[in-house]
Amino acid sequence: MIEDCAGQKNDVLSCPESGKNSCVGSIVERLECSYSNKSERFLLKKRDFNRQYAHIYSVRLMEMRKVAALAARRKWDAVSIRKTVELKVGERCCLIGTLYKKMELKPSILKELSIENNVIPQPLREKYISENDYLILEDEAQRVKLVGNIPSEYLITGLIIAVLGFEDDAGYFAVENYCLCGLPEQEDPTKDQTLLNGEDCFVAIMTGLHFGKKGHDCLQLQMLIDLMTGQLGCMKDHDKIRKVVRIVICGNSLSACTRDKDKESKAKYLTRNTKADSVEAMMHLDECLSQLASSSPVDIMPGENDPCNYQWPQQPLHSCMFPRASAFSTFNNVTNPYEASVAGVRILCTDGRNVNDIFRFSDHAKRIDIAKLTLDGAHIAPSAPDTLGCYPYYDEDPFIIKECPHVYVIGNQPEYQHGVVTGKMGQKVNIVLVPNFSSSGCCVLLNLRTLECQPVMFLSRLEHENNQLYQKE
Repeated sequence: MIEDCAGQKNDVLSCPESGKNSCVGSIVERLECSYSNKSERFLLKKRDFNRQYAHIYSVRLMEMRKVAALAARRKWDAVSIRKTVELKVGERCCLIGTLYKKMELKPSILKELSIENNVIPQPLREKYISENDYLILEDEAQRVKLVGNIPSEYLITGLIIAVLGFEDDAGYFAVENYCLCGLPEQEDPTKDQTLLNGEDCFVAIMTGLHFGKKGHDCLQLQMLIDLMTGQLGCMKDHDKIRKVVRIVICGNSLSACTRDKDKESKAKYLTRNTKADSVEAMMHLDECLSQLASSSPVDIMPGENDPCNYQWPQQPLHSCMFPRASAFSTFNNVTNPYEASVAGVRILCTDGRNVNDIFRFSDHAKRIDIAKLTLDGAHIAPSAPDTLGCYPYYDEDPFIIKECPHVYVIGNQPEYQHGVVTGKMGQKVNIVLVPNFSSSGCCVLLNLRTLECQPVMFLSRLEHENNQLYQKE
């Protein structure tokens, strides 16, 4: 017997009384809502790597030039927009192009090859910025160096930008002001929420399960699974958990140690007594996912450490890796990035590699500011393909944000953060930074009706003396 929140006794372990259907009243049904996968543009129909990456920059500028021009005219009224070849010394005008950030500390393959010549390799850094970095604007014809009022430490290569200023006597473009493309139009999230009848509805978001990690604590994950499947908690908890209509796992379900190069080389020659660490980790992951999928729809995204293609967009993990979970129709392998509409709410998710990459090549101290930069730039991964590996697209750039999401989820972050970005036309985007579950025990509940977020902590140890949960008022 257990005790619920009201102090009432519940005979959850006893058999039903004979001749009475005493269990009918205790059945808790999970809510259902509309769902649509919006990630078609991230699926690779064919893979051809015999192409140059210059094409993706050309397509990006061609598709986003009109948007940048509208943003420029909205900010500076009647401004003349010029090409770089049309510049005249001293004439005030606006330029639109692709940013390139010249960084002397940025890693390159030429520096890596210097190791073969017994030259000391470049040390690993948390950030690769320096005082000598500067910005260059490039359009279809040529490029020009930017000087003046433009924060090079906060901007990165690949952004489509409009700059206002004039060409000086030295041939540089003196910037007075600048603007990014901004958020695109946004649909009303309430139009598909008729089935909810005004009731709260949640999406559970977690990331960084890190199976295969040495000393991996499975208890806190099992606590989450038991709560989501109705095997843990009181009746008040069950009433809330039944409103969780979907679970999204944002990458890095396996630990980085399962990708160790020495172990991978040994795994090529498996014997009866040798098995790659990733094999056992996938078995445990499959078992946990099968438990979740038996109770709720589950979407799993690949991440940097998962057995998937490394370049963005990462394709769905193969179903053969999940023999148990794939038996459920509620289990979905999805891409990274991943976009879906749940109860009319458009949710855009990444495993966090786009934000982590920009963090290394900019002076942003807060990662939530980087997420805001990608939204303001209308591009999920502007640093791809410069410092973030991606597929060499020829006639499209799938990372352009053409429809404004309502929620922007960034996985595998150091800590939980939540913020809101408001657009010029009334758009409102909720940004959610989700920390690694293996280290934080944090799962985020997103309310689809109010778009509010609530972190839920699962602690399996009692050593957290400084945790607010254990502090007395």
